[in-house]
Amino acid sequence: MRLLFLLLVASVATVQPQTGGGRGGGSTQPPEGTSMPRVLQRTEPEYTKEALDAKLEGFVVLSATITTDGTASDIQLVKGLGLGLDEKAIECLKEWRFSPAFRNGEPKPTKASVEIRFKLPSSN
Repeated sequence: MRLLFLLLVASVATVQPQTGGGRGGGSTQPPEGTSMPRVLQRTEPEYTKEALDAKLEGFVVLSATITTDGTASDIQLVKGLGLGLDEKAIECLKEWRFSPAFRNGEPKPTKASVEIRFKLPSSN
């Protein structure tokens, strides 16, 4: 089975299809007759008080299936930050909406890695 490599860059996240070989090495173009999921609606992740106090920044990496109805399901933590940000990232991803992947005109569920960025608000 050939897996596709997808990169959707948002202000708070990166979404890539999961492959057995880790990062890179795959084509950035899907095969002919295939379209990849796209983020249609996203929410910004919320900081916890503990993470703000600790001035914690970084990425939470999640694994999810982008379903044919455009929601993320089977969400699993791959790499966390702690201090409640892992849970906030999962809550955030549950609210996102996607256009599903299509293959030969049919919507298909797609397994993807999602990186949600936590960046401290800048003070002026």
